[in-house]
Amino acid sequence: MIDFELSVGELETIQCKIIEVNTEMSKNMPYGIALTGEGLVNWLNSRFIPKNRVFVENILAALENNKEPRLLNLLSVTLGLSLTDDYWVVPYGNNYTWEKYNLFDNGFSETLSLVAFTGYNTKIKGLVSSPEPTTNGMLKKCWRRLKDTVELYKGGTEGFANSGNEPYSEYYAYQVAEAMGLYAVKYDLHKWKGTLCSTCELFTSKERSFVPAYLVYGDKKVPEILRNVANTPLYNELVDIMVFDTIIINADRHFNNFGFIRNNTTGEIEGLAPIFDNGISLLVYAMDSDFNDIDKYINSLDMTFAFINAGNLDDIKKLMTNEQKERVRKLIDFRFTKHKKYNLPDKRLQEINNLIRERARYLLK
Repeated sequence: MIDFELSVGELETIQCKIIEVNTEMSKNMPYGIALTGEGLVNWLNSRFIPKNRVFVENILAALENNKEPRLLNLLSVTLGLSLTDDYWVVPYGNNYTWEKYNLFDNGFSETLSLVAFTGYNTKIKGLVSSPEPTTNGMLKKCWRRLKDTVELYKGGTEGFANSGNEPYSEYYAYQVAEAMGLYAVKYDLHKWKGTLCSTCELFTSKERSFVPAYLVYGDKKVPEILRNVANTPLYNELVDIMVFDTIIINADRHFNNFGFIRNNTTGEIEGLAPIFDNGISLLVYAMDSDFNDIDKYINSLDMTFAFINAGNLDDIKKLMTNEQKERVRKLIDFRFTKHKKYNLPDKRLQEINNLIRERARYLLK
């Protein structure tokens, strides 16, 4: 697709020289990539683990560090493989095949999964087959291949009084999405390595990639986006997400955790990806005392989905169509189904359940 050469410049900056671009594959290029040396370096860097992820230093230290800067080392030991899309970076002259190395069909390094989830210290030599170096997000997590599925195990926050509830929020928020009839990733709860985790199946494949919204919309704001898609099916789909987020009080929807599914063969966007990553919702960080004046607590939260404030339901009411009203109506008598093993305290769960009903009823006034 793209032949290029990387070198190290002054202050260990990466320099990239593009040698050849296969124009016949232009429709399959990474979405939004700038076909310049700088653009390619930016794209390569964007593939790899963010600095704020738990145990990031342990993951990097586990990989054989025989090249500097970090980008060259990561490319040499991981080939830039990901579970988000079907791109990879193959050194010139190697006869590697996609069939042998792609992460959708082949096994993962269990050792690196353990490092990613627990911070275990070790060294792994040679090529490493693992999606961990190209998985973003702050919380500790790892991908596991289980019989016929690939699943993401994600823990919660630790170390403070109101920490650790994110897995519960993922599990219960899915129940709200399901009741509303929304296209959403299903979450379950499991314990692994002594940690409560939310778990979900991979929703991408060799045939279909995930394109985050920021690559499609750039720096556009939600009001402009909605104006551009007015009177199209996409309007209702976007407002569906916004209504859902407002009801569950999702304080962390951003342009990297919602997006689109892209056909890897045609390069075309097929539609919105399923709703996922709802862990910072359902009053996840509220203390027991906050429930004494829950409206005050909700109004103190920031909603990151542009202009929607968690406490101001009137803003979202203005955007709703009959389609959203029908979805919301299904929540009037909504009741959570408790997990067979792991649950929030009954009182807290009931308070949240009541809040879902109240917010749904208000939106229908």
